[in-house]
Amino acid sequence: MTLSPISIAFYNVENLFDTEDSPHTLDREFTPKGKKKWGPYRYQLKVEKLGKAITRIGEDHSQLPPIFIGLAEVENSTVLDDLLKSDALQYLPYDYVHYDSPDERGIDTALLFNKDQFELLESKAIPIIVYDSNNVRDYTRDILYVKGKLNDEIIHIYVNHWPSKRSGFDETRKKRIEIAAI
Repeated sequence: MTLSPISIAFYNVENLFDTEDSPHTLDREFTPKGKKKWGPYRYQLKVEKLGKAITRIGEDHSQLPPIFIGLAEVENSTVLDDLLKSDALQYLPYDYVHYDSPDERGIDTALLFNKDQFELLESKAIPIIVYDSNNVRDYTRDILYVKGKLNDEIIHIYVNHWPSKRSGFDETRKKRIEIAAI
């Protein structure tokens, strides 16, 4: 049996936040009254554009949209539900795996998957416990682990989003190395 090419992807959706101010995260700038003036129109426009972009990933090599899309910088399951309801994705058989992480900003990783082609068997969040130079815990996003069956083969997927180099390459290098070891 010859299998058709499939595509898989990783997509940093760059702050896919809803418009609500969550009391447990630092997301106020992504609200209508926040610094970014993040209102319903802008949010829905972003969701629709992301949905359209996802369906086009790999279109030059595969007849179907990606079977897997690892996502970085999603706020919560609400944004994932809205993404799957977007015009481009609403009729596709996608589901997702997501866990809220302890990240202070409320950004998490997630995995979208084609549930007609992938059987989800197991998933969990792998906590990341790292400390800054002052020995204070840095509450960062977890690594998402997913195990399942694709074409009668067991596969293991890890979705991670390492700490930003924003505060400097050398300053964050130690944390990235610790996370890579996990």
